Amino acid sequence: MPIWLQAQSYEIVYAPFNSAEADFGGTFYEEQFLFTSARQKTAITYNVDTLNQFFTDLYATQILVNGQWQNPAPLTGRVNTMMNEAQCTISSDGKQMYYTGNLKNALSKKKEKSEKYELGIFHASYLNKEWIADKEFEYNCSQSLYSCGHPCYAQNDSTLYFSSNQPGGFGGSDIYFCELINGAWSKPKNLGPIINTPGNEFFPFINDYGTLFFSSDSRTESEGIDIFSCQSIEDGFDDPIRLPEPINSQDDDFAYSEKKGSNKGCISSNRNDDNDNIYFFTKYEDNYNHCITNAAPIFCYSISDENYPSLDSLPYLYEWQISDGKHYSSSQFNHCFSDFGTYNIALNIRDTLTKNLVLVASTSELSIAQPTDPYIEGACTWIKNSPAKIHLVLPKESNIDTTQIEWFLNDAIIGRGQVLTYQAVNSGEYTLQARLKTKATKKISAKKICVEQIIQIEDIKSDQPVPYHKTLAIASPDQVSDANGTLLLPKYYLSLARNLNSIPPSDKRLSSSTLETLEMTNGIDFIYVVEEFSDIQSMLQAHHKYAAQGIQLEVIKSLTHESLYYPTAGTSGKIEPSNVSAISIPDASYLDLRSNYERSLRYTSAILKIESTMRLQIISYYDETITLEMAKHNSEEIKKQLEAYNVEPAQTTFFTEYRSKATDNHQIKLILQYPNAQ
Repeated sequence: MPIWLQAQSYEIVYAPFNSAEADFGGTFYEEQFLFTSARQKTAITYNVDTLNQFFTDLYATQILVNGQWQNPAPLTGRVNTMMNEAQCTISSDGKQMYYTGNLKNALSKKKEKSEKYELGIFHASYLNKEWIADKEFEYNCSQSLYSCGHPCYAQNDSTLYFSSNQPGGFGGSDIYFCELINGAWSKPKNLGPIINTPGNEFFPFINDYGTLFFSSDSRTESEGIDIFSCQSIEDGFDDPIRLPEPINSQDDDFAYSEKKGSNKGCISSNRNDDNDNIYFFTKYEDNYNHCITNAAPIFCYSISDENYPSLDSLPYLYEWQISDGKHYSSSQFNHCFSDFGTYNIALNIRDTLTKNLVLVASTSELSIAQPTDPYIEGACTWIKNSPAKIHLVLPKESNIDTTQIEWFLNDAIIGRGQVLTYQAVNSGEYTLQARLKTKATKKISAKKICVEQIIQIEDIKSDQPVPYHKTLAIASPDQVSDANGTLLLPKYYLSLARNLNSIPPSDKRLSSSTLETLEMTNGIDFIYVVEEFSDIQSMLQAHHKYAAQGIQLEVIKSLTHESLYYPTAGTSGKIEPSNVSAISIPDASYLDLRSNYERSLRYTSAILKIESTMRLQIISYYDETITLEMAKHNSEEIKKQLEAYNVEPAQTTFFTEYRSKATDNHQIKLILQYPNAQ
């Protein structure tokens, strides 16, 4: 059975664009919403009827990107007149429209929604983005002796339903239909006494499933004008059923309409007001039979990372560090967080002798978000013959009526209120439901909500603990993949020194050690590597070996072999943009500028640093005197540039300017600095 026939629960909301005058009779077409309004328009003079309201027109609006409704505007084209235009229906292709209007050019009194006055159905075509009225419905009364109105397309536009008080009916206004045969509408047929009564039936609507909705003022269940529905059967329609609250009220409710392919629609009603207003509704299945699964937040976790090897043979240990201040020194631990929030979880490797941090092996982030729906808090495993306490947690600023909360266990009510204490006498698996309602307001109806949780009731002693940790496996860097799905294998480096700028061999940090190093860079720092490893255990064994010799080395980890690379060797001579052979981007702040020099130099490095001034800094160290064709700038400018890069004043500096494709042809400055030859 389709959802529209199963549904028994509605939520209604007052349309924000209602005016101080009458607004009613909505029609959905794609993203547009068309409706009838007696609101006053600007810049035009209107005749006012005896009810002191303006004549009605068709208006259009739609929901904007920000979720707000666009200000309604009169329907574009030549449909609205100085008289009344109202309730319309649009064909599936959006090119044809039938609507209600006056049959003559003057009115002595405002039309009523019961259609007592001379109304007819008119046709309009959509041309050049405008609706153009072009003909009358062929079954209007030419002598204006009766009315036709409230047209509604159905059955893929092959049937037109409408209301009329023409002679031969069962009462006042009845519902009729015509069928499209060979391009023309057949003679109207009355829907018969199952639908029509001695009173008035009007505003017919057929939904996607062929269900007829209409309004009536004289059925035994009616309270004023009410909305009814009836399912289609082989030879017509089944007996009508009055729709429940909040669709119907003690006031007049009419003009039911649905948005195609959705569970949303609208009605019109004069509840809470003297005028008719539009209300939007959302239609749900019976929420007490179709509950949402409980989604209680998880605060307690069993955390581990099995991707790292055992450190039992080495003087190192794994140390977990949680951003809430907790520390754990084991490969696996249980931890309960105290509140909602985002937490950082770091797995460190620490030297057990020096207590120094050797490496941050992995970092992860855990977010515990506060649910937006109600949820059941408490153990989902209960102990037979022992009290279990369950709490229904409500979202902040919720509109839940706490006096209406009921608890059910396998459809048997076991308690009321926000907190449930219950002692089960039988073991087994049960379905626990919390059934609740929102508070109704003047403009929003009450909504039924149901949350359910599977409960296991076991035959265990009351003092036996019930585990409730969720396993959380921290993602290891060994498992990280790039955007193409390629596994990024980590590399571990033992470094003797690290510096923002390249340092010469005479630097005390290098010259005081007998270890051979390779200068590498990550695009930011220069790193002097002693050894590199592809697995963490080999790296730690080497780190321990050097530490036993009194040599403390820094551990550096990267996820890709290209994170550290060898600076390109350079040469003496004139430096021009044409010497640049390749440009790559290690990260968002730096570019690696590699040159194609191949002459005798000890080493050189090049980093393009993007700053607000678009300055390019190239730092090179040479063993011999070189000649560069560049213009010297004044000493004060040189001093400022050197201070910006923490360069020793004793160094000789040259400047030049050129344009580079790497900076979209912006003017940049090349800063070259050289130490004195050693």
